[in-house]
Amino acid sequence: MKRFLNRFVSHGFTLLLLLCQLPHSLYAQSVNLNFRHLGTKNGLSNDNVLCIYQDRNGFMWFGTENGISRYDGNSFKNYYDLIKDTSNTFLQRTLAVYEDSYNGMWFCNDTNGLVLLNKHSEKTYRFRHSPGKAESIASNNTRTIFEDSRKQLWIATRGGGLDLFNRNDSSFIHYVHDSLDTKSIGSNFITSITEDSEGTLWMASADGILIRYDQKDKVFENFSMETGLMYLFDDVNMPVVYVDSKDLIWYAGVSGVFRYDKSDKSSRFY
Repeated sequence: MKRFLNRFVSHGFTLLLLLCQLPHSLYAQSVNLNFRHLGTKNGLSNDNVLCIYQDRNGFMWFGTENGISRYDGNSFKNYYDLIKDTSNTFLQRTLAVYEDSYNGMWFCNDTNGLVLLNKHSEKTYRFRHSPGKAESIASNNTRTIFEDSRKQLWIATRGGGLDLFNRNDSSFIHYVHDSLDTKSIGSNFITSITEDSEGTLWMASADGILIRYDQKDKVFENFSMETGLMYLFDDVNMPVVYVDSKDLIWYAGVSGVFRYDKSDKSSRFY
């Protein structure tokens, strides 16, 4: 019994020491954070950064108000001259950067369509809307891009709805809102796309709608999260959708955060 008590006291004392040291360790980590500020003086194409992406090689990509920059940890390489459309005098803002399964870098722009960059050859391909050509991208105002588990590329646009890219012939399939069809996509201004564990797509729209797309049945289901938003404040009203590890759907908008449980179709507002 005495030996047991000695071992208990010894282990208890050791545990007490660890607990006493834990807060100090955590505190030490919090005060030792170092921030380094990088801007145009360091080579960044523009100080107004709109999106950030890390590719599979570890490079950081920054989409800015007027150009695209790649950072290798030491210096920037700017791709503005490759990406820009010389026929357009407006600022060419990059709103999203994405790398697909085939090592292609995609850039969404709000005036000049969609751009694909081959990282190895540094050749670019621009996809623009062409009036009268149904197979062209639906809008030159592209907002985000997402590759699903089937390696299909989905492009969200402002005003043109949702586009699916056909790799075989570089054409686009359009999904647009039809007020007479309740099974059509609920908005033509998509701001975010993701996928759940069952392969179902979820989207957020600028006019406050959470959109579900069943790829098997090819049917859209729309859930109104926020009302009265529409297209005001183009750069502020950009709702985001996210699927967590429990397959719960999170919709973040201008009025707060909504959690949607697809098992019972219930939502909770935070």
